[in-house]
Amino acid sequence: MRFFPGVLAVSVLGLAQEFRATLTGRLTDPIGAPVAAGTLTLINADTAERFRVKSTERGDYTFALMKPGNYELRAEHEGFKTFVRRGIRLEVNQAATLDVALQLGTVSETVTVTDEAPLLEATTADRGGVIDEQTIKEMPLNGRNPFMLSMLVAGVNYNGSLA
Repeated sequence: MRFFPGVLAVSVLGLAQEFRATLTGRLTDPIGAPVAAGTLTLINADTAERFRVKSTERGDYTFALMKPGNYELRAEHEGFKTFVRRGIRLEVNQAATLDVALQLGTVSETVTVTDEAPLLEATTADRGGVIDEQTIKEMPLNGRNPFMLSMLVAGVNYNGSLA
């Protein structure tokens, strides 16, 4: 059997194309001290899937390999009010950060954040987006080049050949 290094290089490049997103952050108390062993639940608003993690000793949490979509984040810990943030939009290959500051109270009390700054992706300048099948069918494509659809994603400039 003969080994072709070019085939290996192409297959490795194919693995680098990730479509899933990551949401990370830190769970803290009102004075900014980390909250360990807090329960964080990420709920997909479109499919109702639930993902649960515990915060680390430093208060850090990570939801990795999440499908792009709309989510709701809930954070709970004994002695604190339940934190809820709706309208979290995770995009293709996004590494978003959302820090959560819990308020003192009982778990039966809930703090719902409805209007807050959008998620900040400070670790990378990568951009990605999902273009649905209907949009692809309706968009005029010069020479049927699917890479031209990348111009539909904010912040992306297509500089390839138009022919």
